[in-house]
Amino acid sequence: MDVNKIKILTSDLEKGIVVPIGMNWDFLDRESTIKTQEQEIIKEVIGIPTNYELSRFRNLPNGPDNRQLNYNFHFTTNVTGPWEISYLTKFTDLQVRYRTDAYKKSFFKLDFYNSMDPKTQKNYLSVILQTSQSYVELPVCKRYRWISAVGGTITFTNCCNTEEIVDVEASTPYVFCASEPSVIIFSYQSSGLDEQSFELPLNGTLYELIIPGIPNILFYRLLPLETICNCDGSEESSPQNSELPLSRPTFSLDGVGNQEGFFLHWFEDRNLLNIDTLYMTAKFFDAATGQFTKFIDTPQTDFSNPYRVPNIHFYHTVNFNYDNKTYRIISNQTDLPTNNVLWFEYINPPIG
Repeated sequence: MDVNKIKILTSDLEKGIVVPIGMNWDFLDRESTIKTQEQEIIKEVIGIPTNYELSRFRNLPNGPDNRQLNYNFHFTTNVTGPWEISYLTKFTDLQVRYRTDAYKKSFFKLDFYNSMDPKTQKNYLSVILQTSQSYVELPVCKRYRWISAVGGTITFTNCCNTEEIVDVEASTPYVFCASEPSVIIFSYQSSGLDEQSFELPLNGTLYELIIPGIPNILFYRLLPLETICNCDGSEESSPQNSELPLSRPTFSLDGVGNQEGFFLHWFEDRNLLNIDTLYMTAKFFDAATGQFTKFIDTPQTDFSNPYRVPNIHFYHTVNFNYDNKTYRIISNQTDLPTNNVLWFEYINPPIG
């Protein structure tokens, strides 16, 4: 057998030794190389799949005591105002109370654009707020007992939402039913023959007061009784006897109760759409007329020309945080974060 013979001689000089051992890697781990080439070819042919998964972004609260997101829509009948948080400029009282189709099928629409330029903007997101989500006013009608050291008149709003003025005698109890929350006004004739009056809230609290300067002369006690009243002042026997409550265009949204519209579903992969800011507009679609109304972030009376409102006031800014999956609404009027988003109906200029 032929082998390589190597002879090493000792010497004081440092010498390198070349060992003629042949190494050929061509046939080693060929299977892994084939798999790698297959993956590269597949990527070239079909490409990398795009991540279209959506994540749920929640509103970032302005502190532990302000976790709700509130949308307040103000309507008006005239460009000079006033703007009120009420549906009664669009519908009748009965339409709102009895949830007729004209009211029930109306809705608010929030659109989120990538810019505030109407010529180039794109709508990337929309949220529908149904009128059924509106805040429901639940006034409580309670029975009260009034007594005062001097006679006079009391003025209050009864359970039928009608103002009443009643004469009361000195030191004589008077029992009545009134809506909460509201106020009662007591008027009396002072010793100088000048009429005096003061008011206090009706909120289920016992009030006792001695007027400064005239001790032991004027004294009143307003004692709320436990009885709940009907509209006619009789005792309420069942909830069906009471008038149906009104609702107002306020939407109090949160992550536990009224969730619809609180969470925004947006792309979790920022490389798909490199957008972290959208601009929100608001419209109201009226089922009674088939028309829609735009909103701005401040009343038109704040502008010198109410029909030439700067474009920025039709929007609120929405900033997305991809790291903690939250969003924050910025008021374009104050440039500050807000959990209480205000919208005011925009009245179009007259035709002609």
